[in-house]
Formats: sequence, C-alpha cells, structure tokens
Amino acid sequence: MSSSEEKYSRLKQIKMELKEWQERLKQIELAVERSHSSIHNYWKYLFVCGCARSGTTAITKLLNAHPLIAIGVERYKHYAKQDLIHKLSPALFKLSVFFDIREEQTNINPQHQAWENH
Repeated sequence: MSSSEEKYSRLKQIKMELKEWQERLKQIELAVERSHSSIHNYWKYLFVCGCARSGTTAITKLLNAHPLIAIGVERYKHYAKQDLIHKLSPALFKLSVFFDIREEQTNINPQHQAWENH
C-alpha cells in the first residue's frame, strides 16, 4: 500500500469515527432533553432542610441559581408549628401564592432589610 493510499484509508477511518462520535453526541443530547422534561413533569417540589449551620442556605443558593428552580428561603417557616401545620398544603406552591410573601408565613421577605442576604 502506497503512502497516499494509507493516508486516504486513515482519513476514511477518521471520518467514520467522527460520524460515530456525532451520533453518540446526538444520543446524549436526546437523553439530556428527556431527563429535563421528565424532571419538569415529575419533580414538582423539593424541600431543603437541615440543622442550623449545616449548609442548607448554601445548597439553596446553589439550587436557586438554576433558572427553572425557585426555592423560598424559610418560605412557610411560621406554619411549622403544631397549631398551624394544618395550613401547609399543595395550594401554597402555586406560583401566584408562592411568590406572594406574607408576614404571617415567614419573617424573611423582600420588604425585610436583610432580604439581600437570602
């Protein structure tokens, strides 16, 4: 086999490998798209909780950096009491309710001076 034939053969091989990689990338892209849609369809609520000084604020900030995630910092904090726990319901997580922050639900709200820290 001449040098030019070897080069041609190698180019054909590289072209085939490139096509294989392109197909693999397409499969990965499809898998990622499917996983995003399945997360959107099935994962509606995520509760981040933990002991004080355990990193919950850090993980909340990290998750909130994603454009499809909104975590309310201590959003329904005041309802976590025995006499008010009955007020917790899925209705509280509708967009219009979740972003309508009220003083009786939490002490952390946009009107509070320390809001930027949260």
